[in-house]
Amino acid sequence: MKIFTSTFVLLLIILVSFNITFTLAEPDGKGPSTSHKTKLLSGDSFDMNINNWNMPIGSDGVMGDVLIPPATLAGGMLQNKIVLYSGGFFMSGLTNGQIWANGKMTASRVNDYLPGTYATGQNDPRAQLYVVSASDPAFDIGVTDPKKMSWTQWKDAVALGADFYDGDHDGVYNPVDKNGNGKWDPDEDRPDILGDVTAWCVYSDQMPPPLRLAGFNDVNPQGIEIRQTVFAFNSKATIGNSIFIRYKIVNTGAVNDTLKSVYFSVACDPDIGDNGALDLVGCDTLLNAGYTYHPTSESGKWGATPPCFLVDFFQGPKAYIPGVTFIDNNGNGIYDAGDTPLDTATDVRGKIIGVSKYPGAKNLGLSSFFQYYNGIDPADRFQLRYYTLGLSNSGGIIDPCTWSQGSVLGGVNCANIDPYFMYSGDPITNIGWINVTAQDQRQISSTGPFNLVKNDTVSIVVAYVVGQGTNGLNSVTVAKQNDQMAKQLFDNNFPTPTGINDNCMSKIDYNLYQNYPNPFNPSTLIKYSLSRESNVKLIVYNSLGQIVKVLVNSPQASGYHEINFNASNLASGVYFYTLNTGSTSGDQSFHSTRKMLLLK
Repeated sequence: MKIFTSTFVLLLIILVSFNITFTLAEPDGKGPSTSHKTKLLSGDSFDMNINNWNMPIGSDGVMGDVLIPPATLAGGMLQNKIVLYSGGFFMSGLTNGQIWANGKMTASRVNDYLPGTYATGQNDPRAQLYVVSASDPAFDIGVTDPKKMSWTQWKDAVALGADFYDGDHDGVYNPVDKNGNGKWDPDEDRPDILGDVTAWCVYSDQMPPPLRLAGFNDVNPQGIEIRQTVFAFNSKATIGNSIFIRYKIVNTGAVNDTLKSVYFSVACDPDIGDNGALDLVGCDTLLNAGYTYHPTSESGKWGATPPCFLVDFFQGPKAYIPGVTFIDNNGNGIYDAGDTPLDTATDVRGKIIGVSKYPGAKNLGLSSFFQYYNGIDPADRFQLRYYTLGLSNSGGIIDPCTWSQGSVLGGVNCANIDPYFMYSGDPITNIGWINVTAQDQRQISSTGPFNLVKNDTVSIVVAYVVGQGTNGLNSVTVAKQNDQMAKQLFDNNFPTPTGINDNCMSKIDYNLYQNYPNPFNPSTLIKYSLSRESNVKLIVYNSLGQIVKVLVNSPQASGYHEINFNASNLASGVYFYTLNTGSTSGDQSFHSTRKMLLLK
């Protein structure tokens, strides 16, 4: 009895010290938040509610499944209706040849990361969310409430690893209005403001193994620290359908100098129609995106127009690959002095800080897309490793020809389908590998492999995007279009924060987007944007370079444009479409060509 009592007291002390709570209620947006602790201390949670999304976030990496009073229901919402119950991530890799896997995904009860750095832990009072807005007064001028001095509070964030703009180049964050003009100038320091609202936190994989989910309690901490930035733009237009998440992953070296063959996976439990019980999933390999949708009307929250939830890798991790991204002249297997770069990876950090470049590396894209559902959550480190690799829960390669959750439609040879990208077909045309079993879905978008080297940083940027069309299937089309618009904003390194809520949609560049759907039969939508009034030529060519259709040949106003191309009179094959512009004032031109595939 004494032994039992002592053990119980010790366990209770551990639970209290890590702020862990348990509940037996059902999750997935059907009742109160159940799997994520709700801490009421200032700075532990934040409701990002500035655009079409309403996304509660936690200081430990949880997206959506954070209950912030006076709300009575957790989840990322569109029009006050849940779209995303729980969002987070998984990681897996090898340390000294041994498999490890961990993550932060409340819907699957994987809860391995705690607020705070590896050095100071969650008991550090600075281990919280730091929120700064583009509209906050520069240098906190006129702000009397210390809790609202976002530029000053950012000093604590910087001490924990947050970025800042070092205007005076002294390596120290010191936001001072040097010339006393009451506004920020380029030679002065400022926080890392990526969007109209930016929320930053840091967390690390320090959950003790005995307190991890059963099956994962043989996984030790790996010394991983993640510095997370969530940002969004104050717009009710297309870009308002997106929330961006930047994961800066650091191997502190506390366990091993190099963690090898690492995969990072964005894991989500969307709940669209019928409380998520009858959803379908798919992926678009051209967009590096996975999505969840509800194809038909439902009697619950959405009726005839259920939206589509989409996740896209806007920036994959940098990876150095001998013979691919660099020539390994000294044969040591790593990129160092004397090697010849063949590619360059980038890290988009916003207009103020700029874009970092890494010669000899490249940004990896989507390596697999995997679907699992409520009841087949990863049971241990091996299954989670399989999921991040795009394999079945037994470690086998999925066969699209026999996979019971989906069917290969439209005359496509199932043997030619890439098994690592589940449901890569087009649900609009019913061509390719299509998910046909509606249920409570979880989706995993993975990228890798890459190495985590001590004190190096790997940055990954993903976007949560929603689209709502005229019906459930049209919402898939709209979500993909919204995603392409958001990607343009990312490729342009985001707008410059000015201290005023800029409407980022006013900053339009020339761009020609990938047609959708692609492949198509017989029609497809082509979208493009003009930064100013222009003379536009939009022409379709066949593979021989012959003109088959002039879609546009006239002056057009600045803004976003789209046109439907109907190829019912053309044969199957590869076609190209080209956008040529010249401004009406004659001082600017733009040229871009993209490829599309007609399959009949």
